[in-house]
This record gives sequence, structure tokens and C-alpha cells, in this order.
Amino acid sequence: MPRTRVFIILAMRFTKLHGCGNAYVYVDSRTQSVADPPRMAAVVSDARTGVGSDGLFLLYASTAADVRAEMYNADGSRMAMCGNGIRCVGKLVTESRWPGVVELFPPQDPPSLARQLADGKSAPPEPLRGIMIRTVDALAPAGGQIAIHRLAAETDAGIKTLWCYERNGIVEIVTADIGPASLCLADMNCTLDGENALDREIEAGSRRYRVTCVSTGSLHAVVFVDDASRVDLEAEGTALERCPVFPDRANAHFVEVLSPAHLRMRIWERGSGATRGCGTGACAAVAAGLATGRCGSSCIVDQPGGRQFVDIGETIYLTGETRRVCDGDVEVEASSL
Repeated sequence: MPRTRVFIILAMRFTKLHGCGNAYVYVDSRTQSVADPPRMAAVVSDARTGVGSDGLFLLYASTAADVRAEMYNADGSRMAMCGNGIRCVGKLVTESRWPGVVELFPPQDPPSLARQLADGKSAPPEPLRGIMIRTVDALAPAGGQIAIHRLAAETDAGIKTLWCYERNGIVEIVTADIGPASLCLADMNCTLDGENALDREIEAGSRRYRVTCVSTGSLHAVVFVDDASRVDLEAEGTALERCPVFPDRANAHFVEVLSPAHLRMRIWERGSGATRGCGTGACAAVAAGLATGRCGSSCIVDQPGGRQFVDIGETIYLTGETRRVCDGDVEVEASSL
């Protein structure tokens, strides 16, 4: 007698958000558990059988911060940090009113908020104050009242502070303190010799590249090019990601310098392939440009998914838009996990 196959369906409630085109699926793990997160990440990231995303975020209560975020790439590999992904955590947690979120500035019209920031009495020190004024100015033409919230997110790369700009209950822009970038090869899983790799020539695939290696919690291989649009992203990104000098693989970025304060780049992320945005990659591109004399410490960075702002001092601040795509349930066969 033939055996009957029994299907077990697992349902997972999720929110999909994107920051400058970098899209992730977010799960509130305080109220539901996810079996085998690496494989679940691969299933839900597939646009044909899942939700379609660059990866999966699981959000938990934290004893060290306001929220703890576990992050997985689309292939299920664990990632320590994602700049755009963590900015979207700020949006979701603030809009959901998780415990611990601080309202730094209550809702008020943009000119009043800008004046309050400019007087410095209750505002954070530079450069964050300047970033806040710039952001409020950018939001001002749309009108309405703006509030600024602060929260701390625990990641595998440490605790990251987020500042969220909210209008009418919607967080439109988030600034993240990414932490300092490192150019020291001892801080990366890289077999190149020496203290750092600035415009270092390596062979990947059948080509030679001059790469600058940067760690922003994950390893980025930055290549400066004359025209980013002419790069064969899949072929060259794959070659650099899997180059033997990077035993755990690397994120590959092809960066075009439009001016000392304006970069344009295309992204190949470790474990996810071509993506429309990468926040830590934008930070790495500016850090690499600053270290090699190609750009200044404050830059606009244009990526296929949108525009971000990177400001480098003792730490790196990443600022950009955040958007909610959808909320829903996804059903997955347990056999696929």
C-alpha cells in the first residue's frame, strides 16, 4: 500500500521593508519562533516561492539594547551587520513603539525643530547635529510636524545607535551610527600581507583589480572605476566575492567618483549577489575614497536603489530613506526547512 505523504505548513508573520532599495523580511521573534533561520532566509528570499528579499532579520528583546537583530543573507549565511537593514529596524521598532525608544524631540514644524537643533542647547554635538539639521531641511518642503527618536540595536557587530525622523506616524529617514571603519587587514579575514590594502593589486577570475579593503563589521573589497555602469557586475562581482584572498568571501563594490563629495556605485553582496543598495558598502566606499585621496569625509553616495549620505569622523553616520513594502503571512512547507 503506498505511503501517504503528510505536509506540514508553517506560517510566519512578517514585515518587508527596504532602505534605498535594500529589501529585507523582518520577523518579530518576541511573539513567534522561526525554525532553522538560515534555511528560512533562503526560502523567504526567493521571489518565486517566498517573499523576495535580500535576506531575513529576526528581532528579539535585548538585555543590552532596545532590540536585538539577527541577520541572514539570501543564501542563509549569517551576517554581522547591514547598514540599510539596521536602519529599517529603526523604522519598524519606532513605528511599533517598542519599549526603550526615546523621543528626543517631540513633533513640531520643521523650522522650529531646525532652530532648536541649531541653538545647540538640547541638540547632540557635531557632526550629528549638522546631519540632523540637513535631514530636517530635506524633509521640510513636504510640511507636517517632525519628531526625532533614538534607539539602540544590538547586532553581531556591536550595539548601533539609530536616530529616526518620524512624520505622522511614519519614519521616513533613519541615521545609523555604523561605528568606525577599519583599514587594518588584521581586522579582516584576508590573506593579503601588510598592514592594509589600499589600491592593492590582486587577481580575481581572469582579471586583475586594484582593491581597497575595508571592514565595517563585514569585509568590503572596493574597486574604483571610471564608469560603474560598464562593469559586468555578475561576472566581476562573483570573481571578487570568491577570490581566494578572501577565505570567507567578500562584498564587492565598483565605485565611480563624480566629485570629491559625490560617489556612484554598484554592489555585489556576499551571499545575496547583485543588490540595489548596501549601507555598509556605501560607508566602505567613502572610507576607501578618503584613505586613497579620492573624496572627502562627507559624501553623497548614489546606488541603484537610491541616495544615501555618509559622514565620517570618529565614527561613521549613514543616513537614508526607509520604506515599508508590505505586511503579511508566508506559508512554508516544513519539508523545505
